[in-house]
Amino acid sequence: MSRSTLSLVLLAIGASVFYFFFIDQWSAMKLTRADYNAANFAIDELEELAAKTDELRNEYNNISAASLDKVERMIPKGGGTANFIADLELIAARNGMRLNSMDFGAPANTGGVLEAAENAGTGNEFNVRRGVFTLPLSIQVSGGYDAFRRLIADLEFQERLIDVSVVNFAASEKDDAAFSIRANIYYQ
Repeated sequence: MSRSTLSLVLLAIGASVFYFFFIDQWSAMKLTRADYNAANFAIDELEELAAKTDELRNEYNNISAASLDKVERMIPKGGGTANFIADLELIAARNGMRLNSMDFGAPANTGGVLEAAENAGTGNEFNVRRGVFTLPLSIQVSGGYDAFRRLIADLEFQERLIDVSVVNFAASEKDDAAFSIRANIYYQ
C-alpha cells in the first residue's frame, strides 16, 4: 500500500471514530447542559417563591390584633351555631319579625330535581378557594314587608358573614307574610 492510501484509510478510520464516539458524547453533553439549565431555572423559581413566602409571612405577622379579632367575629372557629341562633332571634325580634324556624345543613328542596342537583354536595364542606367551611342555613320568618327589609339590612351589616342566596315569600290573608331565606354562613 502506498502512503497516500494508508493516509486515506487512517483518515477514514479517524472520521468514523469521531462520528460514532464523539457525536454520541456531544449529544449526551447537550442533554446534560439542558438538564443543568432546567435545574438552574427551577432553583431560581424556588428562590423567588421562598422570598415571596417570607414576604407574605412578614405581612401576616404584622396584622394587628384588632383586625384578627374582626376576622374571628366574621368567620369564627367552629360553627358557633348557638351564638348565631341567639343573634338571629334578637335581630328578628328587633325588626318586628317572628322567627318560625331555622335549619342548619342542606337547605330544604323546594325547587325540584334541578335544584337538588345544584345542592348536591353542599353542607359542611371545606372550600379550598375561600379557606373556610360552608354551612347552609334555611330560615323561615313571618311579618310585614317593611320589617323584612329591615331584617335583611340588619343581616347585611351583622358582623357574621352571611351570603343570602334565595328569598321566597308567600302572602297570607292577614297583614303578615311568610318569608323563607336560604343562605350560607362560614366558619374556620
